[in-house]
Amino acid sequence: MKPFLPSLGLVLALLPGAGAWAQWQASAGAGLRQVQLAEFDRQGRLLVREQGLLPGLQGEAAYQAGDWRLSARADLYQRRIGYRGQVQDGAPLASNTGTRQGRVGLEATHTLTADSSLIGGFEWDHWRRDIEGRGNTLGLRERYTSWRWLVGAQTQLLLLSAASLTGSALLVLAQPERLRVRFDGHVYDEAHLKTRSASGLRLTLTLQPALAAKLSITAELDALNVRRANDATLRQDGVTVGTVAQPRHSRRALGLRVNYSF
Repeated sequence: MKPFLPSLGLVLALLPGAGAWAQWQASAGAGLRQVQLAEFDRQGRLLVREQGLLPGLQGEAAYQAGDWRLSARADLYQRRIGYRGQVQDGAPLASNTGTRQGRVGLEATHTLTADSSLIGGFEWDHWRRDIEGRGNTLGLRERYTSWRWLVGAQTQLLLLSAASLTGSALLVLAQPERLRVRFDGHVYDEAHLKTRSASGLRLTLTLQPALAAKLSITAELDALNVRRANDATLRQDGVTVGTVAQPRHSRRALGLRVNYSF
């Protein structure tokens, strides 16, 4: 490991504006996210609503080089939430969904003025839904993954002696979700679907107390609308028995987290 240390120091010294480890910053935080999913049929009628509170963790590493800030970020939120839907004949179904939401992303921020910056980046989104069965109704295990592009801006909204407040707004452009569905008891073969491209919005407010410079409190609102997927073939032991589709759905999340910078 000894030859590696001088080499790493040389690389850091050659980076634009790099003078010391002070150019790097890391943070970790914990928070709560109020999430809501709604699915709709072709006529726009509500089919399913899931909602609940997810606890989670987030970590970030960033490097500042002049007017540019590059950051890598990851978060994970997980818990059971409430499920309200209906079965094939329209009878109501109340259950729970084991939910896990995670994101890994990269962002580049370019400073325009002392108070404002432009933001661009991308992220990989992973969403797991384990819908619990009830009675004769089978449960489902669904996995969604998609890539998203982010573009927007941030600005300082308030600067006081006690604290500062920064806000950002990002347009979210998501590629089609890839969906894998597994059925309890393996009564049907595993199904694979692909939704349509989607768009959404992410708004954040970050409060930075003056007396606790390493702490920050962030409120975040996420909203994404996804169009209905094309029908996919449903098979049982390799034999076609019907079709399955992911309805049009909307995802909403309101989160609050506290971060500590190192």
